[in-house]
Amino acid sequence: MRSKGENGAELANFSCKLQHLYHAPGNLSRLTLVLVVTQGVRQQALTIDYDRLNQLDVQRLVPGCVYLAPRAKAEIAKSIRLEVAQALQSEAQVGVLYTQSGWQSKAPERIFVAGGAVISQQGITAPTNAMIAEDISSLHLAMDDSLTPEQASELLLGALLNYEDYAIPAFSYTLYAMLHSVWPEVKLPTACVLNLLGNQGFGKTTLARTFCALYDDADGRIADFYDASSTAASLRRALDTARDRVVVVDDLCRSTSTDEMQQRRNLASRLVRSGANESSSAQMAGDKVVHFGCRGGLVMTGELPFKEPSDVTRCIILDVKEPLRKGSPDDHTFAATAAVAYVQWLCAHFTEEMDRLKTDSQGFSDRDTSKKHWRLKKSLFQLDWVFDSFLRFSKDVGAISETAQHQFEQQASDIFQGIFNYEDAMVQRLENFQPSRWQHLIMEGARQNAFPYKLKPGCICVKADDLARFLRDTLQNSFLNRQEIINQLKLQNLLHMDKSQKSTKKVSGVRMLHIDVSE
Repeated sequence: MRSKGENGAELANFSCKLQHLYHAPGNLSRLTLVLVVTQGVRQQALTIDYDRLNQLDVQRLVPGCVYLAPRAKAEIAKSIRLEVAQALQSEAQVGVLYTQSGWQSKAPERIFVAGGAVISQQGITAPTNAMIAEDISSLHLAMDDSLTPEQASELLLGALLNYEDYAIPAFSYTLYAMLHSVWPEVKLPTACVLNLLGNQGFGKTTLARTFCALYDDADGRIADFYDASSTAASLRRALDTARDRVVVVDDLCRSTSTDEMQQRRNLASRLVRSGANESSSAQMAGDKVVHFGCRGGLVMTGELPFKEPSDVTRCIILDVKEPLRKGSPDDHTFAATAAVAYVQWLCAHFTEEMDRLKTDSQGFSDRDTSKKHWRLKKSLFQLDWVFDSFLRFSKDVGAISETAQHQFEQQASDIFQGIFNYEDAMVQRLENFQPSRWQHLIMEGARQNAFPYKLKPGCICVKADDLARFLRDTLQNSFLNRQEIINQLKLQNLLHMDKSQKSTKKVSGVRMLHIDVSE
């Protein structure tokens, strides 16, 4: 049947009818339509947002379709709007449009939108009477359907042990990110970044790919994975759209260029503050104000330790000290499959686990009266708790015994306590040895003859390389270079410059830094 106008005249050599419409939960202003175009014996489905209906051009989209009247496009759009209004009244053709990944409420249960599939306590299936937005539905978890929950959990827990003390917190962070939209319900923060530090070739990227980036895109490549050279806009959009997923920013590495090194440090600091900020930030886009936030987890890999104590406590820092060699490519599949099985189990035990979380969180808060580095402690508590929850699932499906469960719980607890101790020491070191306190530090080093120097009225003279070596050793910061030290001394007005504004002046024919020691 061909489309006809109100006067009965044919508008086109085809008909275009509404088959189904979908709206975001609780938001009828966001409608997506599925239309069926019939031309002769052929039919083709078209999907379009309701607010773009005026731009629908069937003649361009479907071969063989032709408009026969001047106002055919407008008349067909008007007819479809009428069908939409009738469908909304009857609700017979109305379904749900999921515009975000992650946890959703679908009375009387919770479900989890994982790419193009929905995880519920019944399993992982295609959505029923629902549509998933295209940018999400193109993703899929890199899982193995042939593995049972018991097998997936058992294989994953075995794989975690191959990466020593790094894989348990890395996988725990992924589970933490998958609960990102749930934490506020129990009044816990969503402010935590996983920072993988270490030398090139030590396996930081492999660790992130294996246990954190569990989604693949439509082409089979790892999704939500960005190089550190990506634009700030693309990274910001990734953090804003990857709800209950992990975004990986890879390879924030050192550079021989001081300016480039500083740019990378600045990027790392901005990313941490974006990824660990529970409130959204605003930015102008044309004449509109657009709000961005982090809706999932952020994992960063690189070689650059932070300089600000506040950046440190926004992160879970894993300092990879030696190459990780024992892993297998299959570990990535085990992690994705086990994560899916855990989420399915959590759908069935959601109320029970959330009640447990509230009780455990209150107990944790009551026990810690010092509240030292409270942001960091709460983040570590959340990672520890979600890994314990995963172990409860593993025991429930028969993957581990109760004895093994307790052994894993203790091992994880020790690992997270070790992370806190490491970061506590790092914060103390940074607080004690800020550039504003270098003057005192250098004077103490000179008194102890920790480096060769000469005294001049009001200053200590020392070669730049000797001072850099002393500060690197004292501050335990192997990445501190001489130019960075000179720049910091200038900022603190501690350098006596020569007449040509060079940072060194000759002493007995040798160029030295002249550092102010007057107090």
